[in-house]
Amino acid sequence: MFKFIVPTISDKFEALTKVFPGEIDLITKQSSNGKYTSVTIKVVVIDADEVFRIHKEVSLIEGVISL
Repeated sequence: MFKFIVPTISDKFEALTKVFPGEIDLITKQSSNGKYTSVTIKVVVIDADEVFRIHKEVSLIEGVISL
């Protein structure tokens, strides 16, 4: 399970979902003021290296906060 916070009005959400391989289970929830969206992504990965790769790629997307 991966958790992130992204600005609601941006192209960051699409960039974030493209990082993940295969089929993902996606849950989103907007903040009370609507400025940010929390994103929970459940995905099956092969090994720990895959987890590190995903976190590294997401860290390159400006404005996305990894939890």
